[in-house]
Amino acid sequence: MEDLILQGELFTWRGMTIRAACPACDFVSRFDTRTLSDLRIAARIAETSFRTGRSPGGRLERVEGSSTGLYELKVTPPGRRGPHTRLFFIVVDRIAWVSSGAVKTRQKLSRSDIAYADKIVQEWRREQGR
Repeated sequence: MEDLILQGELFTWRGMTIRAACPACDFVSRFDTRTLSDLRIAARIAETSFRTGRSPGGRLERVEGSSTGLYELKVTPPGRRGPHTRLFFIVVDRIAWVSSGAVKTRQKLSRSDIAYADKIVQEWRREQGR
């Protein structure tokens, strides 16, 4: 299974594979052209923020309530009408490992989306011996 989601300037964005499945890859594979373009832009903004310490312009933040240190990449730009597409990831050695994604329809992320993303990270770390 190919886990490459996006080759950025700073990070390689890869989906976490657990039990021969890649939930993030499956999620991203359903993106239309506009959402893929939004993903490239959001990833570039996030990478610039990591590299320079500059504000990510509302496109990146730590996930409150995550037990694994997840970041939330806000694929849908701020100000656009919902629903809003999100990716959850951690960074390990210049690789942004994406655990899962969600389509947010409410003001806050759902606890179940966060718990699911955390569970994937935990299983992935166990399988990788990390």
